[in-house]
Amino acid sequence: MAKLGTIDAQVGAEPATAHYPTPQAEVNAYRVFDPITSCPLIAMTQNPLQCLLHAFDAHMDAASLATLDRKRHPDPRGLVWWNDKCNLAYMAGHLTSTHEEQRKANADLWHTLCQAKCTWAHDRLYHAIEDKNIWSLAKTHNGQQVKTFLPLKDPDMGELADNPQCKADIFHHQFFPSKPQPVDMHQDTNPPTEPPWHWDPILADEITTMLWTTTNDTTPRPSGTGYWLLKWAHATWLEALTDIYNASIDSGVHPWKEATVVVLNKPNWPDYSLAKAYRPISLLECTGKLLKKIVAKQFNRDILIANLLSMTQFGSCPHHTAIDAIAVLTHHIQATHATNNVGTLLLFDISGFYNNLHPTRLTQVIRDKGFPPNVADWVYSFLTDCVACFCIGVHTSDPFTISHSTPQGSPLSLILSAFYTSALLHHTMSWQHSNLSLYVNDGAIYTTSATKRAAASKVATKYKEVLQWLHQNGL
Repeated sequence: MAKLGTIDAQVGAEPATAHYPTPQAEVNAYRVFDPITSCPLIAMTQNPLQCLLHAFDAHMDAASLATLDRKRHPDPRGLVWWNDKCNLAYMAGHLTSTHEEQRKANADLWHTLCQAKCTWAHDRLYHAIEDKNIWSLAKTHNGQQVKTFLPLKDPDMGELADNPQCKADIFHHQFFPSKPQPVDMHQDTNPPTEPPWHWDPILADEITTMLWTTTNDTTPRPSGTGYWLLKWAHATWLEALTDIYNASIDSGVHPWKEATVVVLNKPNWPDYSLAKAYRPISLLECTGKLLKKIVAKQFNRDILIANLLSMTQFGSCPHHTAIDAIAVLTHHIQATHATNNVGTLLLFDISGFYNNLHPTRLTQVIRDKGFPPNVADWVYSFLTDCVACFCIGVHTSDPFTISHSTPQGSPLSLILSAFYTSALLHHTMSWQHSNLSLYVNDGAIYTTSATKRAAASKVATKYKEVLQWLHQNGL
């Protein structure tokens, strides 16, 4: 049974992780970050994971309130266009004694601010050296970066929507299907089942090592707990994250269910009024994201040891990069040319790949690969029943439930998607004079034959075979 840890670190002790820019704040955090012992033992017995999370969150809140300053709106005088004339106009407003003088001072301040902004923008444009210096001004408004979206075309009404909540609803309908399509768990193309093996528990040193790879400026969503605070907490209380993560894996429960979804436009898209011209990126809790990094590392280690993925799967497993995919394709083309044959290449993209992976089917694949049942249950918990909201510019949409999805931006997304399509690549290993390779959701079918007509006919047949497998698996 997991237990609450105790603090052994003293004030001023050497941290177990990296050095931090504000050592005094770190020392203060050590002083406040004490273990909470008020959690009833019966709660530990019934639900140790929730008890550990509650205690950890209480520590984080107490340490943050005692050591960190609250975030405030920036002082206008700190903006880049503020100058000495703005200072004089601002001070003049505080020296007025009558209502008329106050009105005149406010008007003078407003005109002074407008003139300062125009002067600053003119100087930036006049002295711009590169294109990026010019276009960066388009992202600045009132000293803050803003992100704008063109009006989106409503697929049902056929009209353009400019309201942020309407845009969020359109994105929701585009990216997150209401329910997964029915998929058979056992199919003829399934590879042989691997023998099960044991996963070792997560150690404190593994968490320390993984924290070293994180950056302190990662956007913390939605609770606001970033990697900087996690480094402080782990350096002070090694057992905290260790017990939480092991309890999560052992119970097969992924408790971090909230996400904030931001939308990025795809480059060089012809029509940005269509929702498919954008891609969703999920901003996840750093505490849960750190566990996903550790689990992803363990998955990659097992992939290399047991050869769990095909050699033609690129971009989702170690030592299989885009350069390797190009090298394999180049080798096929050179071999075709050396034998005086004809080669045909067909490229395709799996639309809505991450958001249409069937969770039950993927969990069955994880079990067939030999992973422990609790790990498969943890993956299923990670894929289902997430609560998310869209962040469009400064607007945050109403929260909604995602019944199934593999969040883009998660360290596990690439690996889980590779496991999902592993049966397809295993099936294509029996092809003659044909080859299928995948780079995440981008596929390439290469066939060779003696004539152009025969090669084109063969690649069309193989493409139909791939389409049939994709449709059977909800893609």
